[in-house]
Amino acid sequence: MFKFLPAAAAAVALSFTVVSTADAATDFSGNYEVTELNSNGPGLQVSVSPNPGDLNFTLDAPSFSQSGVQLFKIWTNENTVQADDFDGSSISVNFTFTAPTAGSGQVGGVTYGEASFFGFFQNGAVQWGGPSVIDFGQYGLLTISLSDAVFNEGSWWGLKEGKKYGEYITADFSLAPPLSSAVPEPATWAMMIAGFGLAGAAIRRRRTAFAVAA
Repeated sequence: MFKFLPAAAAAVALSFTVVSTADAATDFSGNYEVTELNSNGPGLQVSVSPNPGDLNFTLDAPSFSQSGVQLFKIWTNENTVQADDFDGSSISVNFTFTAPTAGSGQVGGVTYGEASFFGFFQNGAVQWGGPSVIDFGQYGLLTISLSDAVFNEGSWWGLKEGKKYGEYITADFSLAPPLSSAVPEPATWAMMIAGFGLAGAAIRRRRTAFAVAA
């Protein structure tokens, strides 16, 4: 009986381990919308398309992640980088989900103009801040990260004009176990109680055996 106690203790300890988010794939659907877009100036004037846009993707085992999901194209119609374009302008992307449950989050960043070699080479750029983490309850924590980008690269003639010279912004999605997954489920609690009961009974029998032997 006693040689089985370590195994019982190990089983009880394992009952506290974090459970996987899901054994099957998790489907996400919703939309995004680009806000705080500097389309008039001062600062580098930028445009995006499509805006808003739909979101539909699936996160499956074993990684529960997907990289490089194309969202929208960003570009500028300005011919050259002016002095005010070097100052960063805010840009934000709001995410709203309807499945697997309702959820929302936001990723913010800045857009600005760049010039090098005394202005001979010019371009626009977008740089994003930290990722957004959305809690979907029993489905887990969804992390959204956006890709930085350089767009409308030009030369001493200035930025190339037009939408076709823009760059696509992509997103990386990853799903982690829910915060509540470390709390044992009812069935797990029953197993734990049974395990503790067996361990207690074994200890009592051992004490009784020692008392009789004495």
